[in-house]
Amino acid sequence: MQKLHFLVLIVGILLWGCRKDELVNKVIVEEDDPIILVVSSFKGKVIDEGGAPVSGATVRVFDQTTITDAQGLFVFNQIGAPKNGALISVEKNGYFVGAAMAGNSADGKNYVRVTLLEKDTPRTVSASAGGEIQWPSGMKTTIKPNTLLKSDGTVYSGQVNVYSRWLDPTDENLGGIMPGALMARDAEGNEKVLATYGMVSLELETASGEVLKIKEGETVEIDVPIPPALVPDAPTEIPLWYFDLEEERWLLKGACQKVGGGGYYHCAVITTGYWNCDIPLVPICLSGTIFQNDSTPAYYTKVIVEDLSDNFIYWGYTDINGFFCGSVPQAAPLRISIEDLCGNVIYTADIGPYAQDFDLGDIYLPNNLQEYFIHVTGQLMDCLGAPVTIGQVAVQYPGKIRLFPLSSPGVLDFNLALHCIEFPELLITGYDLINFKATPVQSHSDLTNIDLGTMTACEDPLDFFHLTVGSTTHSVSPTRFYKKDNVTTNWMVLEALTIGGNFTLDLRTYQGPGQYNVNVLFNTIDQPEAPAYPVLNGASPDIIVNITADDGQFIQGNLSGTAYDGFGQPQAVNGNFKVKKEL
Repeated sequence: MQKLHFLVLIVGILLWGCRKDELVNKVIVEEDDPIILVVSSFKGKVIDEGGAPVSGATVRVFDQTTITDAQGLFVFNQIGAPKNGALISVEKNGYFVGAAMAGNSADGKNYVRVTLLEKDTPRTVSASAGGEIQWPSGMKTTIKPNTLLKSDGTVYSGQVNVYSRWLDPTDENLGGIMPGALMARDAEGNEKVLATYGMVSLELETASGEVLKIKEGETVEIDVPIPPALVPDAPTEIPLWYFDLEEERWLLKGACQKVGGGGYYHCAVITTGYWNCDIPLVPICLSGTIFQNDSTPAYYTKVIVEDLSDNFIYWGYTDINGFFCGSVPQAAPLRISIEDLCGNVIYTADIGPYAQDFDLGDIYLPNNLQEYFIHVTGQLMDCLGAPVTIGQVAVQYPGKIRLFPLSSPGVLDFNLALHCIEFPELLITGYDLINFKATPVQSHSDLTNIDLGTMTACEDPLDFFHLTVGSTTHSVSPTRFYKKDNVTTNWMVLEALTIGGNFTLDLRTYQGPGQYNVNVLFNTIDQPEAPAYPVLNGASPDIIVNITADDGQFIQGNLSGTAYDGFGQPQAVNGNFKVKKEL
């Protein structure tokens, strides 16, 4: 099995029930394979890439739908859904379709989180003339003349709005933003687990928003970037997979060729949606049941299984009974870790390799998990005593920075739910994003609801990231830095976060203060809310980073170079930063 030593690949562990003695509530037999339904419940949360809740999204489980509330939450109580694995799909205008797999057993209660990817501003080409689009990520989309159809089957000849995103296979958050899990079915119907080298999403619309289809027998060509660290081990030809919402699997639909000096895969796709360049591996089902110290089930607990031979990581959540079951590669040495939702690792063990499905049995945690629900209220004012109109509140605790928008100008009103072994100390800061000012940090460690009172944002933030493009400077806070786990290089990640967007700076061979222009990646992400950043990303040797100080608590420095705007045009950028260590 190929070793990809330089990457951490996060994919969703498929937490479906593998038990054979569960009560089957209902069986539906179709002309094809039977669909076995069991009655169970689902709850979860829909968020955007910045972690903000997405309200008004349509959530579907099998034949049932609901709408997320103001906090992005949804609930399905006692509905029929496919036994062993149910797909939760989410749709909202302005976003690509999101989907996640959930474990499912009779009378089960399952938890999922779905992250929606924003479509951003579309690029346009003429449907009659065709054309190429070069995206800032390095991805290229080629549409041939007169190959797109309207819903009535007629050839479309007007301007095409093209929405597309590249999903970096080395992104540690990949498992949270990709659709479903990396479970696949090959041409012979065999189940596989995938090792991805990159995936893309593609949507095509008319100027009025009507969805376009690719004409039968025609294709849209896509060049999928291969991250530099993966190029040496990337195969010359790689299978191409399409995510089918009905089949709830990645299906084999062809192959892509490694071209461009080995820097990308050239693929031809036959429809819109999600496409994936992957190596198929033989899966086994790894299962177990997690109990707390007092022998009660450790429900909705994060389970992480790492393939120690290839640095792949599969993860997901236990169900209401503490049960998990997921597909992992066969014959691979593994490490299982169990985390609470405050970032505390409460169990770890090296296991495997396994030649076939394996049940780990009962796992007992040394500590008990607790659920905490806190209601937070208050007011956020600027230096002049006026309500902040564009702002946010950052709640930080070990392993997490959670951002909450204002419910109305100057008004803070949100709920905070925690599932941890103990209630953590909460560090709460308010931010005025227009004037880039912060409030003093408030510390709370009580279990009671929190009234922050009137918070005044009048201080310069202690940690920050300033980016100047042309004559405009964009400032972001709070920040965090951390080392990426399970990679052979000393990979440091610096992030600056807001509701409106964030900056990320990857230093993939970090060695402390000094200059970096190799293995550097800098990117920004826009959200629908302000501010709107004019550049998207840039990579070595386009970006030079100087780290001037690192005392273990803050990393300070500056950057300069070239990034690319929404039209793929180079923009000169410079900036400075003081990034705080993650708790």
